[in-house]
Amino acid sequence: MKNFSRLIVKMNKALTRKDDSGFALLAVLVFIFLLASFLTPLSIASHTRVLTSNNSLKKLQTELIVESAMALAEQRLSKDIIEKFFEENSDGYFCRNGSSDLSVRFIDHYGPIDLNAANTDLLSLGLQSLGINVSNSDELAQAILDFRSSKSLISTVGPFQPENGNKQAQFKRLAELHDFPALRAIGLNEIEEIFTVHKKSATITLARAHPKLRNIVTTQLLALSFRGATI
Repeated sequence: MKNFSRLIVKMNKALTRKDDSGFALLAVLVFIFLLASFLTPLSIASHTRVLTSNNSLKKLQTELIVESAMALAEQRLSKDIIEKFFEENSDGYFCRNGSSDLSVRFIDHYGPIDLNAANTDLLSLGLQSLGINVSNSDELAQAILDFRSSKSLISTVGPFQPENGNKQAQFKRLAELHDFPALRAIGLNEIEEIFTVHKKSATITLARAHPKLRNIVTTQLLALSFRGATI
């Protein structure tokens, strides 16, 4: 009984002892929490400003590089014959800006085939110059013609048909050719050497066409001449 009384006395002393160590720890934790709550928004805002500044700097650098390339092209165009300029500068200019690569290319739009104006024969020749075999190029050329025609019906299912059906309107971008699964393996850099949407003409100037297209057309013309057809 005495032992139990002694235990009660010890417990009361422990509960009533004045010890500020727990309160001090709590105060420190509250202070750290308040400090973090104050500094976190400032840190996020500072990081956002750094990212924005970096993006603005990269944009300015890119704009200056493009302006310089165009100024160089303008200077050379004023001195050279235009055909000679495009022949010598067909590969354009390449510049590395940090981790980004910038390529500026010059394309003579008298040479490519207009997707919105050319007939199936010319479209087929253009496709052949991109590596499409002759047996498939005619069918694909007809599918391209149907794709842009306002009178075309919904495209039928087939290996050369557009995946999402006919647009029934003119091409706005060369990238729309990638609606055709058969053309997706061909990069836009290659496509823009052969086709355009800006020319507004159903013919091409053969002397200013890309060598791949020029070779295909020349071969076809020779074949026609050997068969006695009029060129």
